[in-house]
Amino acid sequence: MDEKLLGEMYGLGIEETYKMALSFYRDQEKNRSIAVDYRHRLKFIALSKQAKYGTYKDDGIECGWFDLVGNDAR
Repeated sequence: MDEKLLGEMYGLGIEETYKMALSFYRDQEKNRSIAVDYRHRLKFIALSKQAKYGTYKDDGIECGWFDLVGNDAR
């Protein structure tokens, strides 16, 4: 869904929608209302980081960028 359509349908911009969705997810996870498996959590993290930092670039990314449980330690 593009940003213009999102604004027309719901009256919110992409950033506001992202913040609301992230807040909802965190609240649900904290309350244990949802359980997300490791693979899907990695996907959420990747999308969240892409929203925050832009497109992934291999250069300069340190070990542990997508590490949830300490498996990527050097």
